[in-house]
Amino acid sequence: MMFGLKKKKKRKAATDAPKPAAPPADAKADDYIISRFDANVNDPDVEETYAVGDATVYITKDGRYLVDEPKLSRRAVAAYRRLMSNVHHSFTFRDISREEVVPLLKRTLEDESRSTLDFEVWKQEREAVEYYMVRDVAGHDVLDVLIRDPHIEDILCIEWDKPVAVVHREYPHHTLLDTNITFRTESNMERLIQRISQRYGEPPSETRPMTSFSDESGIRYTFTGNRRITPDSPTMSIRKPSVTTITVCHLLQSGLLSPLAGAYLWACMDLKGFGLVIGAPSAGKTTMINAIFTMANPIWHYYTIEDVLELNLPHRHVSRHQTTMNSSLQATQGKAEGSDSFGVFDLCKLSLRFRPDFVLVGEILGQEADGLFQAAASGSGCMCSFHASNAEHALTRLEAPPISLSKSQTALLTYVLHMSWVLHDNKRQRKLISITEIATGQDAVASAGASCASGSPGADEVPGNSDAKTLNTLFWYDPEQNRVLPDDLDEVIKRSTVLPRMKVMLGVDDIRGDIERRARILERIRDDGITDVPRIHDAINSFYHPE
Repeated sequence: MMFGLKKKKKRKAATDAPKPAAPPADAKADDYIISRFDANVNDPDVEETYAVGDATVYITKDGRYLVDEPKLSRRAVAAYRRLMSNVHHSFTFRDISREEVVPLLKRTLEDESRSTLDFEVWKQEREAVEYYMVRDVAGHDVLDVLIRDPHIEDILCIEWDKPVAVVHREYPHHTLLDTNITFRTESNMERLIQRISQRYGEPPSETRPMTSFSDESGIRYTFTGNRRITPDSPTMSIRKPSVTTITVCHLLQSGLLSPLAGAYLWACMDLKGFGLVIGAPSAGKTTMINAIFTMANPIWHYYTIEDVLELNLPHRHVSRHQTTMNSSLQATQGKAEGSDSFGVFDLCKLSLRFRPDFVLVGEILGQEADGLFQAAASGSGCMCSFHASNAEHALTRLEAPPISLSKSQTALLTYVLHMSWVLHDNKRQRKLISITEIATGQDAVASAGASCASGSPGADEVPGNSDAKTLNTLFWYDPEQNRVLPDDLDEVIKRSTVLPRMKVMLGVDDIRGDIERRARILERIRDDGITDVPRIHDAINSFYHPE
């Protein structure tokens, strides 16, 4: 047991938890069998200890995430089950707001204990009994600590009788941390999946065996619910957003983005360019989009389209749109004839009626990409994320079935920003690997010559006909220096095929001076540690409205 353990590094207790899911309307007495978890660790094994509410979390040196929950005597466990069974028969869960659930249950449970022989037990172990009541009825059952821990990024359960695994924001080098949390039975896991799905989305079924949705706090749930596609067990993948708003200041201070690269991306947004942010799953694509758009023009109109709400633009004029069916599931599960569901393609077409300055799509996976590229052809700036291992592979995927975009459509792309995990100093870190311009026609010839002359990673031609494109890597990550290069503004201007457009599109005569001003503002944001979005916008506005 963990009691009496000497604590190592101590974190501030995690108190900012997402709102709990509503309790199940079909609860049974058997639902109130308590699954309690003990850490069972030795002092030398512990690397860090911190509290999540009344539970204690231990991170071990061998890469385990262990939860220790309040103790209950056998009398208290028995009393809890009797009380909750009685409360279930006299308490209506339906049509009760989540804000009312916890205090109402506490009052009801206390009143019930007074009318039984369990009141003495209730008085002696009230806090522990209430902990499990809130966890199992108003919270997320055995996953509640993981959901409430702000340091957890992903939760994965691939089989009901195997330990739940997590991705910890402070320990990315461990990749996955095994926990001491398991489901008691397969039906317990199925019941929790049904409960969360009924509250926030659609439960998996025989005809629709997988489901994906998000709650109001931005947590994304993906479940499979029968053995048609996962023969061993139901599965779950839960992705949690960061509780901290990541801004361009964080990117600059961490070295993930240089002021010059940031100034380039800022100029591309002013040009209403089309940016594609690529990388593997969980590489930081959406976080990067959210962060770089904190330096986008504060008075523009932004139109977002997502399956699961993850984009969080802090601007005054943001039109948020959500599909009624997840695009990742639509291809396999189909769209019924005459269905009134709306996908990415439908909402991209709708964007033309809103006259946005920028259209942002959380992710494109299939044929819905055609709608976004049509929006780009209309003159709106565009940005989206896409799964690909490099810029060339991204273009190949876009032009090949099932997406099948034409070469003239992919020529609308301005640049590809590549995010990836790298190993540096024996630690896994997310890094901006490259920013690659997509050059066509005369621009391609010019960029190829400039790149070869500069001694940079160079320009690669994508084979094809007259629509062939040259991929001009303008910025790249140098692992030896652990930073983004180049630092030479003159080199960037010489090699870029995008920045010369500023003369016509933005009326800029002195491109060098313009980029220098942007870079100086970003340096000031970094050096002054300006992470507050309104203050960042004030700094950005100083570029557009100099005193």
